[in-house]
Amino acid sequence: LAAVEYLGEHGIPALPGWRYLAQAVDPADHASVLAARPELVDGVVITDPATHARAREVLGTASLLPRSAVAVGTSAALLAPTPAPDAEDTGVFLVPPNPAMHDLSLIH
Repeated sequence: LAAVEYLGEHGIPALPGWRYLAQAVDPADHASVLAARPELVDGVVITDPATHARAREVLGTASLLPRSAVAVGTSAALLAPTPAPDAEDTGVFLVPPNPAMHDLSLIH
């Protein structure tokens, strides 16, 4: 939710993936979308694909420090077939988790 709010503060329209699934995806397709892109359903969906690059830039400098990685992608990426592992631009990027969640040198 912090990522969605932060994007909104910067004029980038986004929704939590679950909300996007509920509001914009045909219920008959919910199971297949969830199976294909669970990381986006549980992440953040950018509703204006033209703002994808800006969203990556904004969140890259945000210092949100989430407890787990957060997938961020366009609505088109959510509905598209899962890309091949070697695909260059999948329309999805990750906001990395707080380093203290996995870096033992930061844990006191």
